[in-house]
Amino acid sequence: MDSKSLSSVCAELSGRKLLVFDLDGTLLDTMQDIHEAVNYALSRQGLPTHSLEAVTQMVGNGVSVLTQKALNGAGDAETFLQDYLAYYRTHLCDKTAPYPGLAEVLPRLRVYGFTFAVLSNKPQSETERLIEAYFPKNLFAAVWGQTEERPKKPDPAAPLALAKSLSFAPEQCVMIGDSDVDMETAKRAGFFPLGVTWGYRSREVLLSAGAKILVNSANELENVLIFSQ
Repeated sequence: MDSKSLSSVCAELSGRKLLVFDLDGTLLDTMQDIHEAVNYALSRQGLPTHSLEAVTQMVGNGVSVLTQKALNGAGDAETFLQDYLAYYRTHLCDKTAPYPGLAEVLPRLRVYGFTFAVLSNKPQSETERLIEAYFPKNLFAAVWGQTEERPKKPDPAAPLALAKSLSFAPEQCVMIGDSDVDMETAKRAGFFPLGVTWGYRSREVLLSAGAKILVNSANELENVLIFSQ
């Protein structure tokens, strides 16, 4: 665990019972399926493909930003998006998997009175399908992906609306994610920013973006949250 003072961080976490999880890079490792969908869409236009590492740095701000970064000024954006989504929706779960330990840890945390939600910049339909595929039914009280009406992270409107819909105030919420986007979202919404190191951004990026603590495994996440109660 990385933090300035574990005891002071846990004091800040005390009383925060809504855990809002990012999806890609936090709950699920989706990158191989995203990578293959990106390269499929590029190849359809005869454009150069990208490495897994390059695509990893493109995600986090929604599919429209992914499209812009993948094309890098070449090709047709609408065609890319259509091809990407068509391929990805068909191969959504080919190589995707939950990060180790989460399937065991989350049910245990429920015993301590935590409520779970998902807030992702991935489109709503894919977000829902992935949660249904890899986690028990009703584990999450709300599953929110990107819609036309819902501003993307790091805009605080969506996390605040999500918390309100579940009858939680911002000071009762924790944002758990692997990216600077998640930490910035937490800061803007008044949530506690908790970074996980197993995802797609470095420790340095997470700390620079405002993470108050970093956890390296599902068990560390469990220990910090339980110790804070």
